[in-house]
Amino acid sequence: MSKKVIVEENQVIIYPNPVKLALLCTLAFLLTALTAVLAMNQESLVQGSAGIFETLFPIVAPVAIVFFGLCFIYLLYRVLKPKPSLHINQEGIIDNASAAGAGLIRWEEVDRYFIYSVLGQHFLGIVPKDIDRVLAKQKGFKQMAMRMNQGFEAPINIPAQGISVPLDQVITYMEQFMEKQKASV
Repeated sequence: MSKKVIVEENQVIIYPNPVKLALLCTLAFLLTALTAVLAMNQESLVQGSAGIFETLFPIVAPVAIVFFGLCFIYLLYRVLKPKPSLHINQEGIIDNASAAGAGLIRWEEVDRYFIYSVLGQHFLGIVPKDIDRVLAKQKGFKQMAMRMNQGFEAPINIPAQGISVPLDQVITYMEQFMEKQKASV
């Protein structure tokens, strides 16, 4: 049995659920393969079709292959080299629950946090006091993803799919360490 959660006095380390990761990896592979097969047979698919499908399919298919392929590579890496999704301690929370994980978010940087859903997917949203300061710590893809997430309810989103404990338990751990941090100041 693999590690899921390590609870110690000075830290909590939460690993991804290996079964969920393996299922998501398989799904990403299947979607990549399906899109590739459809793209290789696009002439027969678009033949006789009119309008938007014929116009968009040659554009959407390569984008979908790249997107699902990158998802597969990332998930396969996470399956083969498991690392914690979340690390919570008195300093803050380290988010590595997704490819767009924010890294270290210090407690004093957190304005608010809450659980919310988008299209049936549950997230722990974290809103920093100064989003520009948090964005400045990010590079490349992570910064771009966080900027895009500003359109959601929170710029930092920890997916329930990426961790092995319920989101409300994560909040309980967060609040315990926030209290410890306040008490030490």
